[in-house]
Amino acid sequence: MFNNADIERQYKKASRSMIIGLIGLIVALALLAVSVGRTVYNISKAEHLNDAIVAYYNDGELKKDRIAYLDTTGFYQVASYGDDLGYYIAYDDDYYYIISI
Repeated sequence: MFNNADIERQYKKASRSMIIGLIGLIVALALLAVSVGRTVYNISKAEHLNDAIVAYYNDGELKKDRIAYLDTTGFYQVASYGDDLGYYIAYDDDYYYIISI
């Protein structure tokens, strides 16, 4: 049957597995927190696509690390023929855009 040495060995093996699992869980939670924080930071820096376009035409240069968003309520494919399937009309509450993805 079982003796104390076998039980102690199995207990240590289970304890090691639990500790490794907890370390993995802590690392995963830390990476999740970093990614959520980075996403919140990027969202706070983002500007509307129309503001980015206006700034581009006023400044005459495309700035690096500029993040723009387009809050679309409608999105459908248009101006496509053959292999050229990448043009869409996207629109939000104020503007219409022809975009390529």
